[in-house]
Amino acid sequence: YRFQVERFADRQGAEGAYLYRITLDSLARLLREGIEVETVLGFLKQATAGRLPTNVAHILRQWAQKYGQVRLRRAVLLQVKEEAILQELQTLPQTKPYVQEVLSPTTAIVAEKDWPRLVEELRKLGYLPHMEKL
Repeated sequence: YRFQVERFADRQGAEGAYLYRITLDSLARLLREGIEVETVLGFLKQATAGRLPTNVAHILRQWAQKYGQVRLRRAVLLQVKEEAILQELQTLPQTKPYVQEVLSPTTAIVAEKDWPRLVEELRKLGYLPHMEKL
């Protein structure tokens, strides 16, 4: 059981004792792996011979429901002076793959890993991009 528990709980306390605490972060770690909270609850029910306190199940379900409702990610912001430029970049085969998500008519997101290739393509097209702190 110990190795399974360590996937969604943090070990607490001294050597030799196996005491685990389920936290928001430890549950999020498991949810990021694609494992559903009901799987965790099934394991806990089995490990406690069906005596899992209802408040524990309730709070874990609450936490899991909140998972992913807010997302943070690293990205590069592509800003252009005119809408027509962004429209062009969205349609040209050499730049289209790098324009991930349009935020406004003059702003889009580029994946952080893709910006050097986008800059290269922009230069080939005759653009001289101003890069701020990249």
